[in-house]
Amino acid sequence: MPEKGEEWGRKVGQVFIRSQQQDALDILGLFVLNRFRQLKYEEVIAMLNFDLMDTVAGRQVQVD
Repeated sequence: MPEKGEEWGRKVGQVFIRSQQQDALDILGLFVLNRFRQLKYEEVIAMLNFDLMDTVAGRQVQVD
């Protein structure tokens, strides 16, 4: 799974323009956290190579 996450993160950089990349990573990170609930937050960060809690979506999830 970590290899797939890294691949997805790289693909976001290739497919989306710079101004859309963070939004795409936010959505991808939330999908991974929701779909694979057994994964730890730290594992998702490592897979996607960014900190979800630095995003608006991540802060909203943390508050709920």
